[in-house]
Amino acid sequence: FLLSRKLDAHVLAPVYPLAPVNKAEQTYELITGLYKKLIKGNDLTVMGDSAGGGFVHSFCQYLKTIDLPQPQKIITFSPWVDISMSNTPYDSDDDPILGEIGLREIGKSWAGSWDTKDYRVSPLFGDNSNLPDTLIFAGENEIFYSDIKKYVENLKNAIEEAKTSSDKPTLIEVRTTIGEYSRLAGTNKIHGDLEEEDLENIRVKLKGSAPFTYSEVDRENLLKFIKSGTEDY
Repeated sequence: FLLSRKLDAHVLAPVYPLAPVNKAEQTYELITGLYKKLIKGNDLTVMGDSAGGGFVHSFCQYLKTIDLPQPQKIITFSPWVDISMSNTPYDSDDDPILGEIGLREIGKSWAGSWDTKDYRVSPLFGDNSNLPDTLIFAGENEIFYSDIKKYVENLKNAIEEAKTSSDKPTLIEVRTTIGEYSRLAGTNKIHGDLEEEDLENIRVKLKGSAPFTYSEVDRENLLKFIKSGTEDY
């Protein structure tokens, strides 16, 4: 809550169907409908940890198959990227919480009728092209670490492959920040009235001293620019 206030961000934590009572297919139906509502006109970051982290990566791969836009960013913590647990051996001794045998059974339950190597439940085997900026946190002693390393390598390989493409245009992404120097920069609140303290900070940063004023020369040049539509003055 405190972090969301500092970032001026709305945080939504959906309560989605979980294994073993529910299957992944049910969760996809629910989250897809929710995502369609949230993605409209919003700068959306999707986050998840463990099984939820794996779902986030799979879901973003899935978005490409149904022609929905990607979120702005992906952030996951210790994502479970291969529920088939095929990258043996796993070190269950160092992980203080999870074990290989139990994870295999939970993975089968979550997959339901889908193969455990289906990208929709195991993003390690999915298409990582054209995904948004991705940040992954993992610890060396956790059981998922080796799989996460493989997934990160897949992401890097997808980037390198995209760089070598000669039959597709290269896109240059230009990002602008509305209200630079304000504490509300980049948010929709920047369009409203700013507090005097915030205005004062902006004046100082833009001009170097307060109050912020135009000189007569500035005004003359500005008027010339407006009238002529050129910078030749």
